[in-house]
Amino acid sequence: MSKIVVDMGSWKTVLSSVSKNTNLMDRTLIAISKKRGKVVEIGEKALLKFRELGEEEIELVKPIRKGNIMDAELMAEYIRKMLKKLELFQLRKRMIFILPAQLGGNLRSVRKISQLLGLSSSFIQNPISICVGSGLRMDEVDARIIMDMGYEKTEVSLLSFQGVRKVIVSDLGWSKVERFVENFIR
Repeated sequence: MSKIVVDMGSWKTVLSSVSKNTNLMDRTLIAISKKRGKVVEIGEKALLKFRELGEEEIELVKPIRKGNIMDAELMAEYIRKMLKKLELFQLRKRMIFILPAQLGGNLRSVRKISQLLGLSSSFIQNPISICVGSGLRMDEVDARIIMDMGYEKTEVSLLSFQGVRKVIVSDLGWSKVERFVENFIR
């Protein structure tokens, strides 16, 4: 059974295959044909398709906004198309979803996505995945502060004793920081 790790974000989504040692990162955008109502393209290619055909024929949708999944069905279709790009859509798969520290309604949405894809899945909170990925030990008494700055929001988490203890969420993300720097330079 192949394991696939998914990190869904407002700006980009990353799929990693543990067994094939491959990654795919693309914009979290979906182009939908207004005539047929079907997904025609995802990611950067969705933006190109929108520019090519225009808003009369294509609707450009962001299924995740401010770190929250707005449309589970569209996000499931997005992941299905990403899996096809990686040539990983087999019958038996286990998917690990990386979720924000402050879950909100995302856990329910991710479970629905997993169900729509017909996958067995596990969930891990983003601050814990950051600690594991950077080699920090989670079984020590020392507390860790992890800051995850996304495109539309920032989470600061306090971790200790193998879990997330406190989370502070701010609407300050890269998009606002970029605008601040641009205005400062002008």
